[in-house]
Amino acid sequence: MARIDLHILPEPSELHPLISPTTGRVSSFDADNADPFRGPTSPRAPFQTSRGAIHISESEYGMEVSEYASIWNVYNEESAKIDTAEFDASNRGIDVLLVFTGLFSAVLTTFIIQSYQLMLPNSSTMMSSSGSCPLNSSTNSTSCSQQDGTDPGPTLTQIRWVNGLWFAALSCSLSAALFSMLAKHWLRSPPNVSGPPLHRARQRQKRYLQMQSWHVMTVVNALPLLLHVTLLLFFAGLIVLLWSGNRAITVVTCVIVILVFFCYFGSIWISMVDPDCPYQHPIAEHLRAWMAKRGFTSNSLDDIESTWQGSIDQWEELDQTDVFPETSDFWDASSLVWLIRKCPNASATVAGLQAIAGFPRDFTGFHILREAGAVPLVLREFRTCFHRDPTLDSHWYVMEPESAEKYCRAWIRLTAGTSLKWPRDLLVPLETMRGVESGNVGAIAACTRAIAFLEDKDGRSSLLSYLARYEKDQDNSSHEIQCWLLDTFLSCSFISDKRSRPSAHMAREAVPILLRLLHRTKQALASRVRSAVALSLSLMAGQMPDLALFHDEATRREQFGELLISSLVEIVRNPDIYAVDDELLDLIALELPRVASLVLLPGGAGRNHLKLVAQQGLLSLYLQGRMKVLPTSMLANVLQILYPPTIVPRSEGPLFIRSLLETLRCSASVTEIGGMAGPVLRLLELSLVEPHPDAIGAFIEGRGIEVLLLTISTGDTESRQLQLDCIRIICKFIGTTADHFPSSSTPSSIQEGWLHHIFQSNFFSVANTFVKSQQWWLAEIAKLWVPALLSLCKLRPQEPIWISVEAAFRNYAELNEGREDCFPLLDQLDEMKSLLVSEARITDVSMSHVD
Repeated sequence: MARIDLHILPEPSELHPLISPTTGRVSSFDADNADPFRGPTSPRAPFQTSRGAIHISESEYGMEVSEYASIWNVYNEESAKIDTAEFDASNRGIDVLLVFTGLFSAVLTTFIIQSYQLMLPNSSTMMSSSGSCPLNSSTNSTSCSQQDGTDPGPTLTQIRWVNGLWFAALSCSLSAALFSMLAKHWLRSPPNVSGPPLHRARQRQKRYLQMQSWHVMTVVNALPLLLHVTLLLFFAGLIVLLWSGNRAITVVTCVIVILVFFCYFGSIWISMVDPDCPYQHPIAEHLRAWMAKRGFTSNSLDDIESTWQGSIDQWEELDQTDVFPETSDFWDASSLVWLIRKCPNASATVAGLQAIAGFPRDFTGFHILREAGAVPLVLREFRTCFHRDPTLDSHWYVMEPESAEKYCRAWIRLTAGTSLKWPRDLLVPLETMRGVESGNVGAIAACTRAIAFLEDKDGRSSLLSYLARYEKDQDNSSHEIQCWLLDTFLSCSFISDKRSRPSAHMAREAVPILLRLLHRTKQALASRVRSAVALSLSLMAGQMPDLALFHDEATRREQFGELLISSLVEIVRNPDIYAVDDELLDLIALELPRVASLVLLPGGAGRNHLKLVAQQGLLSLYLQGRMKVLPTSMLANVLQILYPPTIVPRSEGPLFIRSLLETLRCSASVTEIGGMAGPVLRLLELSLVEPHPDAIGAFIEGRGIEVLLLTISTGDTESRQLQLDCIRIICKFIGTTADHFPSSSTPSSIQEGWLHHIFQSNFFSVANTFVKSQQWWLAEIAKLWVPALLSLCKLRPQEPIWISVEAAFRNYAELNEGREDCFPLLDQLDEMKSLLVSEARITDVSMSHVD
């Protein structure tokens, strides 16, 4: 078997015999063969009409069926031409019908006047008893004489039949005139509808389908049948009238009538047998449709509208989008079906097939297009975008890559969720498309290849290579093509994961690319890309989200935060499994806080499980020091989400305290630190409740007292709450530290270092200053400050700072004497005074011994 090479159309001019790459028109040497109504397989320009090419602009990529898309202008123009031609032809036919009806009715009335006289009583009494009274046409009377050699006249029964038939014919003729006038009203030009092209197209299609449903054109085309019946009745009456007369005249008249109606019914039969016969009967087309619908003949795709008539009346009754599409989707799909199946302009048909590529994934009218035969038509037109000359070589050349790309997107949309397969004979042209570097042709070919042959080969690696390329070149790549790649990747992943567990190799390949893409698409118009990335990451992280998220774009966006938080936290837990390096972890440290803040902070009601998951990922990133580059407000949100720090394991407690102190130290350099200091102080306060000795050491190692005092001095000096929180934390630290000292044994060197750190700080002087300002709550001082200081004083009463501390607090207590909590405060100060007096005596005794 000869090897088939894949090539794109090369540059030499001898290989460009069909399409000019600059004008998109048929080359001059082949102009004689250019036919706007040629067969589907002949090479041609994309959209060629007598007025020029019909183009869908490249700027409409992904917007081929938007509100102002050019396809709707094409539809409106083509439908207007056809409607105008059809209505004008029908109106001209009705005009002829009215003229003929008037003339025939006048002639028929003349005959009726003469025949009706024979039924009057004065005429009937002159007839013979045998009833054979001939008609005297010259005197309008009857003669009852029997003459030799004369023809017998009509009998009274025949006269009655003649008048009955002719009066029926006159009634049919006048009825035809009446309904013809009504039909001219039915066929009046539709009112001018203003608005976007899509709105006008929907209004026209709605009117068209309503006329099909009510069989308006069938009724209009059936109007001549009334005249045909009228003529039949007239001829029947004429034959009855002549039946008793001259045999020769009667025979000649009968022969003429029989021949006329034989030709009449023969034209009906011929037009039913051969639809292309020029002798078409006005009602033949409708009879063929009726017979096809009843199963007497093979059903034709051209009569696809007949299948809609039963469903149009049910739109208002049913609300099942899986059975009937939404009304707007129905009009859009049926409009394109009209272009594909009913429009005689081949270029408009091609434009309609390409426009299918612009429908969104959740469009509910794809089954209408499939029933209309759009899938084979798309594949047929896809084949015409390529050229292969077996007399020259075995290469396939892409003649119209942009058109082929649209047909691929249309095929993906039409066959989604079905068992339809890509033809094997079109695999080589599809592979040829993947080599096209211009535009998005190669990417869409990769999407088609991945979906069409998923059972043979996993094509997700090819999709990821294109995503990686677009991720690096965001300025020159559209969000629409990224959505196509991501949706295809999701579709393949859903199918693959149903068959087996997610591939670890695929996850290692996909997650880094998806993370970079997520980070680079922060524009508001990229929400579809971001939601698709979140769903893809969720799949790669081993989760199995609801399949409805793939089909429902709105639901996917609503659950964007939950999907992304869960997947990012899983990646943070196991970065090695997903080939995530430090750079990608830094990107996660930027994305996870932002998403968690959006989802959890506005209320977070009913999201306790999600908050717990987010806390785990945020804590890991925070302890790794990857959030230092976050803005102050964002970091404050992270710390707010981490509250309360119940998920911090004991082994990570010291690192957590050091990280909090580092955050507070860095934020202290900013003038306004209230937003940052509040969450840090809340977390730090809870972390020092019954701390482990390692936690105390971490606080001292991080120079916690110094950092808190720095926060007091550099923050808003009028913020009493900030100052109060800082001093409260220091007092709690002092109290818990004192509780860790043994009551009987000698403190260790580490514990002595703790005390040294406390007494080397400026805390006592700051506390004295605040107490002297008389601006602090008595309860706070009596229940927290002084008890902590008293515990520390018991450990080191010899420190000289205690004298000033005791004096300052006693002065404060005396000023608040009589108030609640003042007496416990005085008792504690008395105990501190006794400790200081005892220590002074011991010191004096020691000094005396030394002397």
